[in-house]
Amino acid sequence: MAQILQSQKINNIEGVTFLGGEPVLQAKGLSYIAENSQKHGLSVMLFTGYTQNELDKYTFLFYKKLKSFSDIIVSGPYDQTKPDNMRNWIGSTNQEIHYLTNRYKPDIAYNNNYRNGIEFYISDEELTVTGFPFNIKLG
Repeated sequence: MAQILQSQKINNIEGVTFLGGEPVLQAKGLSYIAENSQKHGLSVMLFTGYTQNELDKYTFLFYKKLKSFSDIIVSGPYDQTKPDNMRNWIGSTNQEIHYLTNRYKPDIAYNNNYRNGIEFYISDEELTVTGFPFNIKLG
């Protein structure tokens, strides 16, 4: 939380996003971070490889608590055969966006201020690459 709050102060971040390593299976710790993030005015976005039906069907420990402190949940597995070139953040057309609060309007997925892309962060000792490029041409 200290690093998140420091980044909020220094970088003016808008929120936190949980993805990779299946956040639903780490819901206990992430629910603490989500709750505290929202208390400090940050949004919470959650990506899960589970579909909404699977989330409703199975009992994941602490998932309901994590969900209660989330603004947006993107559900469904990434399918490389169904690329989504229209919506921001979303990898494939089979994935669904669930707006759980009024913090964002549903058209944010199509807002040009948020673009799919790739970012490079370079420091003296490391290169960090984040994002989701749709087309990479080499050579």
